[in-house]
Amino acid sequence: MITDRQVKLEWDIAEQHNINQYELQKATGNSVFKKLSKIPVSTDSLYSYIDNIQPGIMYQYRLVITDHAGGKCYSAIRNVKLNDNKAFTIYPNPSTGKILISMNGYIGKANFIISNSKGQVLLEKEIFSLYNAQALDLTALPKGIYFLKAATSKGISVQKFLIQ
Repeated sequence: MITDRQVKLEWDIAEQHNINQYELQKATGNSVFKKLSKIPVSTDSLYSYIDNIQPGIMYQYRLVITDHAGGKCYSAIRNVKLNDNKAFTIYPNPSTGKILISMNGYIGKANFIISNSKGQVLLEKEIFSLYNAQALDLTALPKGIYFLKAATSKGISVQKFLIQ
């Protein structure tokens, strides 16, 4: 882990003869792997890749190793999950008004309510959360302290964030 939003994947290939390239693949929840990156063979046997992820979601990674004849071999699957004890995470915090909200693995309907420090409701929005962060553009709001209340089938949670 590099940050609470990034993971560094590393692998070391001892024997690289006859290998044409590597393809790093990722899956979330449904085990349908998608290509992240094609990586050419280098003289150094140590490779790495930095991926952006969200807390609370199980990610699966694997390498597809292609030889010069076009044959393919798959590595073992590696699971990565960052735990966050919060029901959701707001980032960046502080922000300039554009925020992302990660529901930390929750799948389903959620109701967002944004209020100011006086308790005045400024925005209400219903979303359906899967694996992607929800984007909110609050650049029209003045600088200050705000609160995001998220109501889901698992309960209600409130977090403070700052617009600078």
